Amino acid sequence: MARAGWRVGICTNKPTHLAELLLVRLGMRDLFAALVGQGCLPVRKPDPAPYLETVHRLGGQTARSFLLGDTVTDRDTARAAGVPVALVTFGPEGGDVARLDPDALLDTYGALGPLADRLVPHR
Repeated sequence: MARAGWRVGICTNKPTHLAELLLVRLGMRDLFAALVGQGCLPVRKPDPAPYLETVHRLGGQTARSFLLGDTVTDRDTARAAGVPVALVTFGPEGGDVARLDPDALLDTYGALGPLADRLVPHR
């Protein structure tokens, strides 16, 4: 995504230090320009503040962003922030996330680029 000009961050309800440790151990930390987790703010998702802070740390604009997630909490966070939401069908709920009526479903990370361009066409 970064090669295509997207700035990518993580907004999680997991404790920030644990999310950071996991990303480092997986060798993936450098793929994400921002990480906002539990402890960064006094509220957690589905409050929109953590998502908005993530976009801010990326230097982005909320109106030109979308949330990629895998739970009802992610869907509710996106709705509260007023941004589109795509839910992955390979997360904890599998294809059942379709019942949450997201703006899009993602079946594989290989389809993320075109999906992102569709959700935010004028970035």
